[in-house]
Amino acid sequence: MRNNLLRLRALRLGPALMRARITALIAALMATVVLAEGDEPANTSKHLGVASCAASTCHGRVSPSENSAVALNEYFIWSKYDRHSQAYQILHNDWSRRIATNMGIKDAATATQCLTCHTDFVPPEQQGERFHMTDGIGCEACHGGAETWIDSHYGPNATAAENRENGLNPTEKPLFQARMCQSCHLGDEDRFVTHEMMAAGHPRLRFELDTWLVNMPPHHVEDEDYRVRKGAINGVDRWIAGLVSGSKDYLDTLLKHIGGDSLVPELALFDCHACHRPINTAVQRSAKDRSMMPAGTLRPNDHALHMLAIVLNLRDPQSASALDAANDDLHGAIAKSQSRFLASVRRLHDIVNRTSKLVTENPLSNLERAQLNTALLQAAANGDFRDYGDAEQLYLALQLLAEQQSLPQAANRYDRLFKLLDSEQSFNPRRVAAEAKRLLSKLKNRSNS
Repeated sequence: MRNNLLRLRALRLGPALMRARITALIAALMATVVLAEGDEPANTSKHLGVASCAASTCHGRVSPSENSAVALNEYFIWSKYDRHSQAYQILHNDWSRRIATNMGIKDAATATQCLTCHTDFVPPEQQGERFHMTDGIGCEACHGGAETWIDSHYGPNATAAENRENGLNPTEKPLFQARMCQSCHLGDEDRFVTHEMMAAGHPRLRFELDTWLVNMPPHHVEDEDYRVRKGAINGVDRWIAGLVSGSKDYLDTLLKHIGGDSLVPELALFDCHACHRPINTAVQRSAKDRSMMPAGTLRPNDHALHMLAIVLNLRDPQSASALDAANDDLHGAIAKSQSRFLASVRRLHDIVNRTSKLVTENPLSNLERAQLNTALLQAAANGDFRDYGDAEQLYLALQLLAEQQSLPQAANRYDRLFKLLDSEQSFNPRRVAAEAKRLLSKLKNRSNS
């Protein structure tokens, strides 16, 4: 696991390292399927296939164009560096064959539960003549079926607004990005990696929108021309959009998959590390843990909710407190009854829906980013990041904030925290709290000097 985080960390450090390490990205970063959000209509146009975009006069140049608003080498970058282009092919390797065998699947490359996230999975009536499922996650998986916009999206008179009207997806919008990417990288109501898949060998899913987009690698250039056409988006705001979308998707998925007749619930909806660690008779639970739930209780995957409450506290402490209280109740409800648990999910869902605009409509100011950095460290120092997945997200968030604030030695600032994530099985939350206290003390000393 630490090697996977190491790759993520290295790739965040800059474009040069990104290209050097891109071939090492793991299979868990591979898939994304478009999903409409909010008032964005679902795109039902035909998907014409990546070959429709690959001509040298379109997006297939080897080197970027100097006389165009876009680089025109997007297909080249996707096919050579972006692992999404290999998302289907991986279904033929030994690892995928082993997973399929363990699940009793004849061929992963033909199984719907695999294809939905490893290909641009659209029904036959939406597949054009040059469309091939074997292309993996191609252009239209993100940008939408090109049938209605391929002939009008380029040229000196084309505008972003007209392209949207013609069906080109608004992939520059953080909330749309988040819902689209997370539909596979974390899962949603219709597709997610089940406990059976993980028990058969599929990697545990984890995600942070901005880091994953940096690692993709990007096949667009956010220069002044891009910002004029589509607006400027900050990495921190992408991160927040990911928290909002991740919270909503998780709660939607809980509502769909909890409440059946199965003796055991879908365990993929809960924290892997609540069970998958050595039995440790020396474990010391925090007072908050003891007050919320009995030892050995399943723990919800509340990482996005936890982070979202910290961000929300910057702008509306009362709503943040309500979100925290509802999340605590969710944990406690697991040990009480299914109906109590589902009522807690619905309460959380309502709070997230009512408050999410407070943190997504307006970007965080520089002061708020600095306050957020301190708030994350304070929460960790208080012992609130008591789970491996929590600490994983804490590390990625702190790295992003350090880069956005151009802090000195940002790349190495959190090395000691990073080393505490060396092993999922031997993770120790008390060490995370101690390291957060040390970092918080250094931050306060710098502020006072």
